[in-house]
This record gives sequence, C-alpha cells and structure tokens, in this order.
Amino acid sequence: MSNSANAYTVTALARRFGCDKDTIYSLIRSGRLRAFDISKPGSKRATWQISASTVDDFERGETSTKPPAKRR
Repeated sequence: MSNSANAYTVTALARRFGCDKDTIYSLIRSGRLRAFDISKPGSKRATWQISASTVDDFERGETSTKPPAKRR
C-alpha cells in the first residue's frame, strides 16, 4: 500500500496483482479502475493513487465505467 493506509500507489497495486505498472495504468485509462491524481498543480505527469475500497470493488468484479478526467 502507499503512504496512506487507505490507498495504493500504482507500483504497490501492480505488486499486489502480480502484473506490471503498465497494466495498472491501462486499467485506469480505460476506466475499469478508478484512481485519483495526487500530483501537484502544474505537474506534467499524473501521480495516481487507488483507494483500498476501489481495489476491493475491482477484485469483486465491480468496476468503474468512466475513465478519469483529462488533465488540463
């Protein structure tokens, strides 16, 4: 899990699922896995975290249906 006890980083979740980070990023982009961006305003790159409850939902087969909002 990440620094927050209630959220996973992409790296930690990839480790948990036994896959690579690109797979997690793909799940986020497709909207199958809800994530939130914790990067600083103006950052060129998103820093995603995934809540523990979202991971639980995903593992039960309950996935998000819309991709994350595009960054401006």
